[in-house]
Amino acid sequence: MAARVRATGVARFPLARRLATYVSHALEHPRIDEAGRQMILADVLDAVVTASQPRQRWAALLNLPQTWGTIVAKGLTDPV
Repeated sequence: MAARVRATGVARFPLARRLATYVSHALEHPRIDEAGRQMILADVLDAVVTASQPRQRWAALLNLPQTWGTIVAKGLTDPV
C-alpha cells in the first residue's frame, strides 16, 4: 500500500512525505476496513492538492477586512 500512496505525487513535498509514512502504517492496520482506507486516501489527496497550490502573499492578506479585525482586536486586548 505504501507504494500506492507515493504514486499519487506525495513524495514531492517534505511535509507530505511524513504524512505518507503515517498513512502507509495506517493503511496496513488490520482493524481498518475498506471505507476507512478510502477516507485516509482521500485526505492524502486533499493534502497534496493543498500543498501544490500557491500560498497567499502577506500584502494580499492586508486587503482582507478579517486581517484588520484581528489586528485591532489583538491591539486592544493584549496587555502592554
